[in-house]
Amino acid sequence: MIGVFDEKKSAFGGNFDNYVLMPVSTFLNTYGLIGKDGFQRSVNITVHAKTPDLVDDAMEQTRQALRHDRGVKPGQEDNFDFFSSQSLITQFNRMSMGVKLAAFVIGLIASWWPGSGS
Repeated sequence: MIGVFDEKKSAFGGNFDNYVLMPVSTFLNTYGLIGKDGFQRSVNITVHAKTPDLVDDAMEQTRQALRHDRGVKPGQEDNFDFFSSQSLITQFNRMSMGVKLAAFVIGLIASWWPGSGS
């Protein structure tokens, strides 16, 4: 099936009008796993749960399907990663914590610095 999406504009600095959705098998048959630069290509799969309560179940079903498809044996680590809205929020909070800590330390040093007015 071939179609065209509605215009999405941009969000978070990214242009979402430059995305293509296709079956993974079509992608692999057309482009392969290795790019012209010799590096392994990245494939992102989006899964949408029917309700928020089913997100964990959807992730687990997806995990099992990917493990089977990729031949990951029981006891072996996954050879893929998951990103969810919650994991992106957690990652952002971790990154921003360093900035907040640095700003606090700089403010503390500035308040003790000679001639800072204190």
